[in-house]
Amino acid sequence: MSVHVVRKAPRVDAEDDARSDCTLDDDNHFGVPLERFGTYDDTDNTDAYALDDEHVSALRISQDEDWLAAQYSDDDHYSSGSGTPSSDDGDLPGTSEGMHRLPVSEVTFKTLDAESSELDLLEYLNTEENRDDPWNHSVPILDIVPQENHVEAMMLRLQPFDSPPFQNVAECLDLMRQLLEGLAFFHEHKITNIDFSPYNIGMDTGLLPVDAPNWDRSEGHVQYHLMDFSTATRASADLTANERLDIKELGSSLKRIFQKMPEMDFLSHFLSSMTGSDAASRPSAAEALALLDTMSADLPPETIFQRLA
Repeated sequence: MSVHVVRKAPRVDAEDDARSDCTLDDDNHFGVPLERFGTYDDTDNTDAYALDDEHVSALRISQDEDWLAAQYSDDDHYSSGSGTPSSDDGDLPGTSEGMHRLPVSEVTFKTLDAESSELDLLEYLNTEENRDDPWNHSVPILDIVPQENHVEAMMLRLQPFDSPPFQNVAECLDLMRQLLEGLAFFHEHKITNIDFSPYNIGMDTGLLPVDAPNWDRSEGHVQYHLMDFSTATRASADLTANERLDIKELGSSLKRIFQKMPEMDFLSHFLSSMTGSDAASRPSAAEALALLDTMSADLPPETIFQRLA
């Protein structure tokens, strides 16, 4: 079985391409992730923040301090946006024509120390250049709001990655591929010690709400993101040992996710190679991604779209 080189594909607007990662191209290449972040347009919804096209953090221009303060919770480290900013004409202060709007129910806040390494890392991952990378599967940060003794990071609110449940093999392969893309991106940027625990994986359901009739991941152009980077580090030294630990961590999490899915047993040897005791024998993220692409392209359609029990 030959292995092809995996290259990042340019970002594609969801409106221009109805494929998901589960779509097999004519050249037997196993799909590419789609870009949908920032395409939400809900101009009739008054429960919204305005998102400027120029920079990922431009939500500040429409910040309503009274509304923002109401979102914080003393009991929870994260607090979901649920308030409704008010305006006589239904628009927020600072809203202008041509701006995307994001419902407040789609954001959440994380409290961070202003001097924390996690904050530095999240700001780095959300620079315009890094956010535009299709393999950047870190949670999108919409704004950093300074407070007296800390900051509040406003994040895209994500759905649990496995809710609703996976329907077929293709959706599981899509999850695995996106997580490997993310790991390859992080290692490319010298970021290691990534937390790949299942509880740290969130799902952006795109333009189609999960309660829509007959919802499925391919129709929603689902994207998966990691939400917490408190354990992650970024350094310029040789990180090979840490990278091999990351691939083991990801492999172990995928085993846990797929353990009750007999339809995914064909990945057992692959996942064992990621979690083997000999660190030097584990594939790099880029190598694992290439192997997964090759394996996926060789699978017959009846296997790829096999329904999960």
